[in-house]
Amino acid sequence: MSQRTTFEDFLRRSKEVHGSKYDYSKVIYTTTENRVIITCNEHGDFEMRPRAHYSDKRGCPNCDKSEKSGFHKSKWYNKSKFLYLIEFFGNGERFLKFGVTITDIETRVLKGEIPYSYKILFSKKINIGEDAMILESELKNKYSKLSYKPILTFRGSTECLEFGIKDIVLKKMQNLTKQ
Repeated sequence: MSQRTTFEDFLRRSKEVHGSKYDYSKVIYTTTENRVIITCNEHGDFEMRPRAHYSDKRGCPNCDKSEKSGFHKSKWYNKSKFLYLIEFFGNGERFLKFGVTITDIETRVLKGEIPYSYKILFSKKINIGEDAMILESELKNKYSKLSYKPILTFRGSTECLEFGIKDIVLKKMQNLTKQ
């Protein structure tokens, strides 16, 4: 089992990635997935998940607009993406996870260090990235009341659903991606 990331780990990793560009004095750190307040020395406060800040190298959204952060949202939106549905099981649990990734789903699951066994139920490449994001958002809205919170947290654990709706979600994804 992996060791829990502490505030000190977050701070060290963030400074390794971003140097002195940000002030972390307003950060109230609980987990890598709970948003914190980070202060950009140029644009002020913004909220972000700690892991996105140090692992994905995300930064100030205003710097992002000016392409200073090294990550520009419009470039990411335009890239083709995979819309996916995965069944996770283990630790006495069984649930679904859906989402969008720019890498193939096997790479996404392995990269995410997910502490469950899995079975890929659906994966489809969407050539226009923004379309994939819209489909993902539609799924989030439609099934928000059927969300599932896994016992073991991992990156993307907020996009999980109850296992009992597997066939419904799978059919919806297939219908949404018919072209």
